[in-house]
Amino acid sequence: MAKRRANGEGSLRFDEKTKKWIATITVDKKRKAFYGKTRQEAINKRETFKQFGGKTIKSLSLYDAIKKVINFKFNENKIGENTYYTNMCTLKTISAYDIVNKNIDNITILDLKDFFEKLSKKEYSSSTIKKIYSELNYGLDYAVEINLIQNNILRNSPTISKPKTAGKNEKVVALEYTEQKNFIEVLKKNPHEYQEIWLLSMYTGMRIGEIMALKKENINFDKKEIKIDRTITRDRKGKSKIGYIPKNMQSIRYIPITNQVYIILKKLLKNSNNQSELLISNAKGDFIDPKLPYSSLKRYVEKYNIAKKCTLHMLRHTFATRLFENDVPTKVVQHLLGHTSIQTTLDTYTDVLKHHEEKYTDKINHMFNELNEIEELDTNTLVRNELFKIKDIVSNSHFTKKQKELLLSDILTIENWLKLA
Repeated sequence: MAKRRANGEGSLRFDEKTKKWIATITVDKKRKAFYGKTRQEAINKRETFKQFGGKTIKSLSLYDAIKKVINFKFNENKIGENTYYTNMCTLKTISAYDIVNKNIDNITILDLKDFFEKLSKKEYSSSTIKKIYSELNYGLDYAVEINLIQNNILRNSPTISKPKTAGKNEKVVALEYTEQKNFIEVLKKNPHEYQEIWLLSMYTGMRIGEIMALKKENINFDKKEIKIDRTITRDRKGKSKIGYIPKNMQSIRYIPITNQVYIILKKLLKNSNNQSELLISNAKGDFIDPKLPYSSLKRYVEKYNIAKKCTLHMLRHTFATRLFENDVPTKVVQHLLGHTSIQTTLDTYTDVLKHHEEKYTDKINHMFNELNEIEELDTNTLVRNELFKIKDIVSNSHFTKKQKELLLSDILTIENWLKLA
């Protein structure tokens, strides 16, 4: 007697008669079949049926499609809680527009163009628009996967592209050297409870979340290095928490303890809460919300007129800028900042690098001028060699004595000129 298949079990076969693939599944002891022209099409239909609780999906809104993808990624551990929260915030932004409520199989190119036109009038940052564009693509790709639509018109249309932002894309700004020096001097005269946090950012390039998540055990004075393996992140509801950085990310790194950093760390350890494993904590031993040192810095800079603007992220950029100004290789800067790729470093600090390149224009010109001088010397040598040959020819020619004297005198004049050149 054939063994009955349990709920959720299925099979896959090609039917020669219909020339279609058939994927089956057992539901409440009954067999349900899903047909497709290709093997993958049949499997996708069956998987969609399972994902939607045993219901055949004939239509789906764009909102539901995007939300499904976000949940799939989270449930399969492809994204963490922080990314989940960010993606859901992006979906909330998209929800302000009518297009999300339309059935995905009814969305047209004109609908997308109308949506992007409205989007481009808002002062969203380039980063926000990029996230919105990505979530739309994921939702439409999912609709293709479950055979609600034949293709993703957003990816395949030559007339649709990611909209440009109407907002201002602020470039990376760092404190000028004089502003940085002034900032340090002001701190010496007017101490602040968060000054060690600010200085750590400016002297190491660490992100504020990485600083606030530092454990005492992350500090190794013997090896003169700090291990960065945790940061302040968010759970799926947006609440801050300490989380480990994934092992495959460049953000996990060791950064050197310089003389200035050594002094700061020693002071932090001396004043740290003995009941907490954190280097920096509040009275209860918990991490300090990054918003506090962030807002305090803004008020402090305004109060003492240190710069027109200064944020914690600017202090990180200040660290990177000083590195470039002192000829530290880009690959080293990438590692110290914890950038995933060197392209991120290059894209972030384009203007800094451009200014840095301009500084070397004179050096490059000088180098090639020296090469040109060598080339000119070589040319002079060649000319003198040719003149020597001509003198020999003139001396052994049938010219009259007077003609020879005149020619040799002219050659001597040229030789003297070459010596002076």
